[in-house]
This record gives sequence, structure tokens and C-alpha cells, in this order.
Amino acid sequence: MVIFARKSGYGVKPPSCKANTDKVSYTVELNDDIIYYRIFRKGFLYMDSLTNWKDLILELKKTTRNFLTNIVENINESIIVVSLNGIIIFFNNGSEKEFQYDAKDVLGRHVTILGVKKPNVLAEIRKGNIFRGEVLLKKKNGTQFPAFIVCIPLRNENGAPIAMIGLATDLTEEKRKEEEVNNLKKKLKELTLHHDFVSNNSKVIKIISLVDKIAAIDCNVLIQGESGTGKSLIAKIIHDKSPRNEAPFVVVDCAALSESLLESELFGYVKGAFTGANEDRKGYVEIAAKGTLLLDEISELPLRLQGKLLRVVQEHEITPVGSTKKVKINTRIIAATNKNLDTLVENGKFREDLFFRLNVVKTEIPPLRERNDDLLPLSLHFLKIFKKKYNKPNLTFGQEFIESINSYAWPGNIRELENTIQHAVITADDQHIKFMHLPQKIRNTISPTKECGYILSQVSELDFNVAKTKCLDNFTRTFITNALQRNQGNISKTAREINIKRASLQRIMRRYGIKKNSF
Repeated sequence: MVIFARKSGYGVKPPSCKANTDKVSYTVELNDDIIYYRIFRKGFLYMDSLTNWKDLILELKKTTRNFLTNIVENINESIIVVSLNGIIIFFNNGSEKEFQYDAKDVLGRHVTILGVKKPNVLAEIRKGNIFRGEVLLKKKNGTQFPAFIVCIPLRNENGAPIAMIGLATDLTEEKRKEEEVNNLKKKLKELTLHHDFVSNNSKVIKIISLVDKIAAIDCNVLIQGESGTGKSLIAKIIHDKSPRNEAPFVVVDCAALSESLLESELFGYVKGAFTGANEDRKGYVEIAAKGTLLLDEISELPLRLQGKLLRVVQEHEITPVGSTKKVKINTRIIAATNKNLDTLVENGKFREDLFFRLNVVKTEIPPLRERNDDLLPLSLHFLKIFKKKYNKPNLTFGQEFIESINSYAWPGNIRELENTIQHAVITADDQHIKFMHLPQKIRNTISPTKECGYILSQVSELDFNVAKTKCLDNFTRTFITNALQRNQGNISKTAREINIKRASLQRIMRRYGIKKNSF
């Protein structure tokens, strides 16, 4: 609001005025001690009035004061006025809501009652400075909360600071969201690092723990395990968690290439090295520079190339095909195999010196048939993936299906299980995946007639107590899983449905490694 005043000559009426369209203006003119003032809004004459000059000024001051007070009182943000010695002299409605104090309880008290101790804001105000920053404030009940405050000095006619007006914005919700985002980022990072490696098995958990340790150490690693157990995934986790994670992760399948082709692919070649070598080309060892090279099925590497690889591991250098020039490299080597290298060394099919160089840290992944406690978590994990991929959100495992996968040996390990679940999701028409949705090969292997989820022939030769335990464990796991699936993982609802206590259900879930978030 802007007020203009001008004294006119006696007997002269105020001339017509054109208002400033950007603001509301009071045009005040004196004529025979009578004041004309016009209020213009948006360029149009809104009101003409006559009044005494002094009354008008008082009225305008009163109106302006009431207008500003109403605004400050009813604004949502907390606004506080504090004297230079820290005494609270104004406390608006927003402050009452924010701090849970009535104004009468804080007026006249020191501002530290609101938790403002550090930094010393008043010291900055006394210097005439504006303060902006985050502080911890305190509610009436003692609860602290983060806030962003802006404190501005109020000045007298000479420009000297006489008080401070402060505006506070509660950052609790903003901080909560920030923490939530950070937690999600952390979980996403963990999920990214561990990819699809799902396990409740104690042996596998120990392997993951070992991976966490060796990832940061720049040493060679040997990973052994049957095909489909997740060797490549373990290698990728090591790379992702290592200081080399920004550099390439290169995988070479030593069993997929002939000896001559494998040599040029691994170590590169120079122009003219052989027919068709029209230009120099880097090999995978050099492409993986500063990163990680996974040599999958290292046991299939020919003996001649094992000698060249030994030089890479030992001297950190390569000689491209067709060249005599050595090239220094900085590449971490991880080797993986589905065969026992100790036996191959004994039989002269694998170089002992290379084995020792690669076998700095060895980890062996157990086959899926030795990880019964992983069958259900892995199956549910793959079910989630393929339900989303094929738009079948209501699909669940039937009891017969779960019994069947628990009784199968899984010679193809996790890779075979993943393909089986994908096949079942594709072929299932209703809400339940059944025995009939298994691939034909597995159906032919498994007898559809089972007792407690186990083929009778598999337990008939066992000790009675062992067989009973196996049947009972499998029944319990299957029964609880089906019940949780029906209730989308709701523990309380599931416990009521199957008539057991919630705490009992939670104990069973912990015992069998059944996770609530798997459903």
C-alpha cells in the first residue's frame, strides 16, 4: 500500500487523477482544510470520500496496522518478534500451532524456551545482519524438530537494529522424505549390487559375507560350482562392490570358442597377424583394463593358452597375436568353473602354477539340491518377476506345485528353476499354478502321487524319524506358504485363518526362512 499526499491551492478542487495500475494508491489532496482521497484499484476510481486531515491519517494508520496485524497473525508460518536481549514480544497464530504454546505463555520470556541456543542469532542481528539457516527448535512437550529460519533486524528511524523478526519453517516432513529417499536409494543400491541372488541358506550367506570382504581387496578369485548355481552373478557382485566398479566387467566363456579364436579374443591381435586381420584390435583382457575379467569355464582353456594367461596373472602384461611388443595391463581376474580344478591338476589337464595364481581366494557355491531352504524363496522371487512381465498379477502357487518342486533334484540348479517358473507362469490360465504347468521333462521325473510333498520312494529307505521329519517339514513349509499367499503376506489375517497364534506363525516363518515380503 502506498500513500501520496499533496497540498492544493485554496478553492481549487482536486484534479482528476489516473491511478497507477500496479498498486492500490491513496491520493490525498488538501483544499480549505478538507481532504479528498481517492482509492484506485486497477486504474478505476473505486471510492471518493471527504474527511478531516488528522482523522484521515489516524484512520489510515489504524487501518494499515490492523491490516498488517491480521496478515501476520493468520499466516501459516511461524512469525516471532524478539527484542535485542532475547525477550519474545510477538508470537503469531502460526507459532502457537508450531510450538504448541499459547502466546500468553511465551510473551515476555526468553527465546531460548523455543530451543534457539546455537548459533547465536541475536549476535548477528545486533550487527545488523540477516540470518538464514537450519536450527533445532523445541516444542512445549520438549520434542525437538529441524527448522529453517530467516531472521531480519527491525530498525529505528536512524537505521539501528531495535528488534528481530523471525520466520520459521518446520523441516520435519522434508527431512523424513529425504531420509526415506536415502533409504530407498540405499536399498536400491543393495538390490543392484546383489541383483537376483536370493538365499536363506547358511552356506550361501557365508559366501555373500566373504564376497563383501574380498570385493575391496584387489586379488584373484576362483569360483567353483555346478552350472546354473550363480557363479557369474557372484563374480558380478564382487566387481560391483569393488573399487573397480566404474570400469568394465567383461565375461569370456572359455568353452564357447576354439583355441585359435579364443587366443585372439583374449589377447587381441595386430594388423596382418592372420587372414582377415585388417586392423589392430584389443583383446578382452585389455578391454577390461582397470575393471574385472571373468573367465567362465576356465577348466576348458587349452594348456598352451594357460601359459599365456599365467603371464597375464603373474606379470600383468600381454602379447597380442602377431606382435612381439608387450602391453602392460591392469585387470582383475576372476575365474569360474564347474569342474574340480584340483583333480584336473593331478591329471595334468590344468597347470598347477596357474591354479595357484588363480586360487588366491576360492569360493564354492553349493548346488540347489543341497539348498532346500532356498527353493521356495527363489521360486517366489521368480514368480514376482514373471507375473509382472506377463501381466498375471493374481497368479499363485498351488500346493501340488510347491510339493512337486520340493521333490525334484534340480540338476540344472537355479537356471533350471528360473526357466521352470517362467514356463509355469506362461502356461497357467487361472489363478493357481499346478503340477500340470511344470515342463513335461520334470512331470515325467516326478510322480504326482506324494505323501507330505515327498515322493515315497525318496523317503522309504530312510530311518523312520528322518523320513517323518522330512515329510513334516515339507508339509509345514508348503501349508504356511499357501496360507500366506492367499492373504498376500498378511500375518495376522493368515494366523486367524489357520487358527494359530500370530507369534506361533512368526516362529514357523523364521524357522523355515519364509519372508513376509515374498508375497
